[in-house]
Amino acid sequence: MGGQKTTHLSTSSTGKGNATCYGNKEVGTPFDPKSWYTNRVQFNGENPYYNLGQAKPWSSCGVLHHGGSDDTTCDVDKGNDPWTQMSKTSKGGKTACDGRKLVGKSVAPTIWPQGSVQEVAWAVCANHEGGVAYRLCPVESVTQDSEATEACFQSHQLDFSDDITVIRFSDGKTKDKEFQNVAVLDKWGKQWKESIIPHSCDGKDKKFKGGCGDVKQDFPDFSQVDHVRVPDLPAGRYALSWRWDCKLTPQIWSNCADIEIVEPTPEPTPQPTPEGGCSFQTGGTVDKNQVNQVTAESEQECCALCTAQTDCTHFTFVTTKNVCTMRSGVPEYNDAKNRISGELMGSLASV
Repeated sequence: MGGQKTTHLSTSSTGKGNATCYGNKEVGTPFDPKSWYTNRVQFNGENPYYNLGQAKPWSSCGVLHHGGSDDTTCDVDKGNDPWTQMSKTSKGGKTACDGRKLVGKSVAPTIWPQGSVQEVAWAVCANHEGGVAYRLCPVESVTQDSEATEACFQSHQLDFSDDITVIRFSDGKTKDKEFQNVAVLDKWGKQWKESIIPHSCDGKDKKFKGGCGDVKQDFPDFSQVDHVRVPDLPAGRYALSWRWDCKLTPQIWSNCADIEIVEPTPEPTPQPTPEGGCSFQTGGTVDKNQVNQVTAESEQECCALCTAQTDCTHFTFVTTKNVCTMRSGVPEYNDAKNRISGELMGSLASV
């Protein structure tokens, strides 16, 4: 996925990577929240991982705990409503407790074409193990109604495009490491990826240096990168919700990013092929009777363009520049490198 923008959603103040993530200094937000999660939540007496997607989060986009687990300003189980509460941060003063209130604020959302495969990532500071999922919801449906909002996200949960999770290091130098990681299914058949970083560092659990343990630090050394398929949803603005159902603690961690889904760029219409085709040979031509010069993807397309061009009888295609030069008259060939020349052998049946 060379050159592809990674949508990075993190459990902490910043994840290393190209991000469109609330609470991430890389997109210029004026605050540095420590974490976004739902605390002290279980389903059927078990931690969320054991019933993936069934425990109810306080917010699909996370609830702010700037001071760690001792910060109860936004806690639902302390009688507070995150939607109406504000939490003071060390940069920029107070900010909304509920991440849903930040949805749609990005002036430059990440662009995802319909039907494309996109790269997503997350980084962990306190290692609770468990499974993660990525979901979409139209921004206008991300509302104060937490249950309706979560239902919207769950109705558009994304499939993973492969069975690989990549460990990408934040130093920009260490080579990526790939690990087999087959998606697991929840009760509705929707896909989750398990964290590949074990809490225990005993023996075989350690996959690479630093790849196990509690990993408590503000700036993780690596991220877990996956690829998701973008469904053919209507074009428009969406929130992307990352949800981590924890295995070792009664917590759901979550965060959101601004996404804009667009229609894919249509494939160019191929040029018609001449009825009689063209004869090709390696090398260029030395004659000067140029009638046109355009870009082309191949010598076959150059042949078709020549056929459609008035007075064109032969052409030269420069393979290193994708340039098609069309000429008239009788060709005089040479042995120039990176060139393929051709002559028309027939005419188009139709144009």
